[in-house]
Amino acid sequence: ILTLNENSKKIAAGDFDVRIQIKQKDELGELANTFNFMAKSLKESFLKIKEYNELLEEKVKQRTQELSETLEKVQELKKQQDGDYFLTSLLLNPLMQNRTKSEKVSIKFFIDQKKKFSFKNKEHSIGGDVCISGDLRLKGKRYCMFFNGDAMGKSMQGAGGVLVIGSIVNSIMARSASNKRNLDMTAEEWLLETFYEMNRVMEAFDGSMFVSCIMGLVSEETGKMVYFNAEHPFTILYRDGKASFIENVISAHKIGLRDNNVELFHFKLQPGDVVICGSDGKDDLIIGQEDGIRQINENETLILSFVEKAKADLSEIYNSLKEYGEFSDDISLVRVGYKEEEANQLEDESSQIEFLNNEIVNLIKTNKYEEALVKLETYPYDNLYKNYYTALCYSRMNKNKEAIELLERVLQDFKNHVKTIRLLGSTYLKLGNRKEAKKYFMKYLNLKPDDTKVLELYKKL
Repeated sequence: ILTLNENSKKIAAGDFDVRIQIKQKDELGELANTFNFMAKSLKESFLKIKEYNELLEEKVKQRTQELSETLEKVQELKKQQDGDYFLTSLLLNPLMQNRTKSEKVSIKFFIDQKKKFSFKNKEHSIGGDVCISGDLRLKGKRYCMFFNGDAMGKSMQGAGGVLVIGSIVNSIMARSASNKRNLDMTAEEWLLETFYEMNRVMEAFDGSMFVSCIMGLVSEETGKMVYFNAEHPFTILYRDGKASFIENVISAHKIGLRDNNVELFHFKLQPGDVVICGSDGKDDLIIGQEDGIRQINENETLILSFVEKAKADLSEIYNSLKEYGEFSDDISLVRVGYKEEEANQLEDESSQIEFLNNEIVNLIKTNKYEEALVKLETYPYDNLYKNYYTALCYSRMNKNKEAIELLERVLQDFKNHVKTIRLLGSTYLKLGNRKEAKKYFMKYLNLKPDDTKVLELYKKL
């Protein structure tokens, strides 16, 4: 028993060569034989495990080497792919140019292509959205052209579509506008010709390349906008702080479909109006997940609230969309503003004049006629308002002849201005000319028969 105990401890310490020499044929002898068999089995198992571990270690080293070599190949391929992406982006960038130089029509772009890549430690992007603008002269009139397109497919396929459609549009613009050419055609004729030319070229790809887009022309002189929508999201109008869709149907199918026909839309822009065209990336936002399935925004009017909130500022619109959800596609926006500076100036002038009007009226109410006259001298327009209140001040200051001269001049242009007629009657009466006073009071009462004060005064005369 002591021998069994001692040798058990040796096995526990890792000595599997120990054996017990007990020849007895009783229970102790049987236990000794079992012990020796166990020691032999443990040694065999240990050797097998050791051999397996050595083999496994070698296999791990071999596999690690294979993975390392594979990773290097993948990295090399990725580097080559990013190089291809980069070279493609070099081709794309010159095609997406904002060449509008108009002082009345302002055009701005915002593009965020979803595919991002790194090349030579710099971040770049590539995708299927494109924005182009430029100036044209048609029948002696200046027009601004805008184009927003979305080529079918992701990454390289979309970029390929942009290369083709961008080249077509830029080629047409170069041909139409080079050397300040004046084309003898209407805006409608130019757009129709351009649409069918683009479609003929894209048809050659036999259904492997399509482009949705909006293309339009805006007249600098009148603000008239002529455009078509080829299966693109609807055009947004931002006017007086409110956003709405201009059209509710498309005018053509995607560029590249055979037997594709187009109808043109017309819209009259007012000073201060802003039109926004955008790809469907602005609508297809990932707003959550349910049972592992992505939930995509289905509210196509959502963009209108963001346009209003951002006051048609493209960067602010993008930030609002980004806060609301995750972009699932490229996003591009084109902003076309018409006579915005002029509208802002008119708004400022209107506010200033309203303020000046209130000042003048308050000065007259408090009998500060001389101060009111000083303010009236700074009034920007020689109109009815200025002349009437100037005459009123003259009359209140007993400069009656000056008041009558000015009022009669006013009445030549505004024959039925009741305030002028009444003031003329009152001023003539102050001069003692009852005949003229009676004449103007009668004329006044024909226009305002319910004025009891003037009626009583007329009766006395």
